[in-house]
Amino acid sequence: MIWEGVYPVAVPGCHRPAVGYLSDGRILLTYRSFINKTKRVTAAAVFDEDTAVSASDGSGNVTLYQLDFDGNEHPDTGYTAWTELENGRILLVNYIMDYAPKAFIRGYFFSDDALKQQ
Repeated sequence: MIWEGVYPVAVPGCHRPAVGYLSDGRILLTYRSFINKTKRVTAAAVFDEDTAVSASDGSGNVTLYQLDFDGNEHPDTGYTAWTELENGRILLVNYIMDYAPKAFIRGYFFSDDALKQQ
């Protein structure tokens, strides 16, 4: 596929994105959701390559997920990074405040099957 430009994808409030291909060809985007100037949600979006390269209005087939919620009084989540492991599980790491006095790195494992089922 030839990339012809930058096109909108229906991922609201996407801030600090980390994006890549899953082994089945879909695209996984993890990010800090920055809607209404809040920084509380670590989120993900899954979509196919056709959606990514469509010059439409960005309303292609995108599935959104909330992965974590930062419960800190002064939340700051983001700077996600992820990889798909050989067994199909996804390892995601994230910078988060949550209920700790200082920010820390939190790790998450989840199955790609969980993304397909939602």
